[in-house]
Amino acid sequence: MPSWFPNRDQPFNGVFCRDLAELLTQKKRITVAHLAALKGSCRTEVHHAAQDSLYTEIFVELPEKRGVVNKLAHQFRYYRALFNIVKQLVKSGNKPHCMHAQVTWKSGFDAALLSLWFGIPFLVTEHNTDWLPEDRKYPLWKRLLSRWALKKANAVTAVSQNLANAIEKETKKKVEVIPNSIHPAFLPEKVGSAPQIPVFLHISNFRNAHKQTDRIVKVFSLFAEENAEAMLQLNVPEKEFRSFKEQNPHYAWDRIELLPPAADRQTLAERMSKATAIVSYSRFETFGLTLAEAACLGVPSIYTACGGADVFFDAEMGEMCDADNDQSLLKAMHYAALPGRFNRQLIAEKGRRLFSNDAVLEAYDKLYRNITN
Repeated sequence: MPSWFPNRDQPFNGVFCRDLAELLTQKKRITVAHLAALKGSCRTEVHHAAQDSLYTEIFVELPEKRGVVNKLAHQFRYYRALFNIVKQLVKSGNKPHCMHAQVTWKSGFDAALLSLWFGIPFLVTEHNTDWLPEDRKYPLWKRLLSRWALKKANAVTAVSQNLANAIEKETKKKVEVIPNSIHPAFLPEKVGSAPQIPVFLHISNFRNAHKQTDRIVKVFSLFAEENAEAMLQLNVPEKEFRSFKEQNPHYAWDRIELLPPAADRQTLAERMSKATAIVSYSRFETFGLTLAEAACLGVPSIYTACGGADVFFDAEMGEMCDADNDQSLLKAMHYAALPGRFNRQLIAEKGRRLFSNDAVLEAYDKLYRNITN
């Protein structure tokens, strides 16, 4: 990430938009303003990539307050600061051609207000599972305000077909499917070879409510009975893993390894490249960024038909299975473990055509130009 980006201990909504905007401005294609609302010290900031840059990133940081009166005062100060920043940009002749907000709430809602006031078209990129019926966490008032913001947006994109369908059903707004782009760490010059023994890697937040990691562990334990050297590597939260292990002592824990959290993208890429296959097991995954990253590394995937990865992947890139059938997952593991089953170079070439920065950039560049002309 460029040196002029402020250092943050934790990522926040908009990281993808920031990367995308930077790529657009490097090619001198369009002026982009990205909006980020953060909790922190009481200050407002405007960051510029360079003096003559086409990219502007807006930060508004105000302390979080408790109590109705304090919260109302907080929101008033926040929006006053936000509108003043954009007003100064307009006055100085730096009015953005377009604003890009990631996720509908809250930056998308704020972008809708700015768009109406200053006449700046805006685009919302949604990747949050909150829109899906299986995972909806938004309270009613957030859903209503988000729906309003989407209807005001000049264009809406989603990272998967199932997410686009859910948004279209609730808002009657046409949503274009554009996947997330892949960080350069997952685009090495040379594609590695498959390991000698079957090694499956699963990366998840371990949400047992949706039976993802637990079913993978269960089915892998069956696979390990016939493949004594096979390994399952888990990149999941340690607390949930320990609890699940205590509750299910009969699984093949001697063949299951809990990996330490990846310190950076490069570490994660190296970890992925050494796997036989990446395993994702979901009924509703919005896309599966780790699967796209693995594909660009030449690593095949085991995935489910849920309107996510299956929209982009084909039989040469991995094995698709049924999210409600243990035998289907077991069969996919057997197929993936067959020597020479997949051409990793071919997978990498296909993945990069779909998910590279250039591929995603072209799609968004076209979209930007459609809404600004």
